[in-house]
Amino acid sequence: MSDLTLEPQYSLRGRSTTREAVYSELRRRSEALHTHPKLLLDLAYGPTPRERLDVFTQQDGAPVVVFVHGGYWRALDKDIFLALCAPLADAGFVAINVEYGLRPDFNLPQIVAQVLRAISFIAGNAVEYGGRADRVILCGHSAGGHMVA
Repeated sequence: MSDLTLEPQYSLRGRSTTREAVYSELRRRSEALHTHPKLLLDLAYGPTPRERLDVFTQQDGAPVVVFVHGGYWRALDKDIFLALCAPLADAGFVAINVEYGLRPDFNLPQIVAQVLRAISFIAGNAVEYGGRADRVILCGHSAGGHMVA
């Protein structure tokens, strides 16, 4: 069986009638957050242009939640998912939204290494954002969930 034969089983793009509307709404809600007073945008954690993260800061001692977006390792970006991090920040967490390189520009081991670099960077800088390095929760959507696992 070729990859093209398996593609429909792995990709929801052609099977979801609401996918684009959901992502459009998430992007709109995320863009509206760019002026949030506790938000730091596009902090570099590595050398490539997509090794960036957004941080909702807190007062000292807050637990940290790290969110890694999905996209089948080859699509989407953190900017769509910032709106998912805002409720976590509102609940008192330092909420961090992670970006990483995509296929085919990067292979899977490189992408996983980027996410690991992001997590190490976050742990090393958690106090600066009002968080605790010993209270870090990892979560993600789709491929992001695979990587944090």
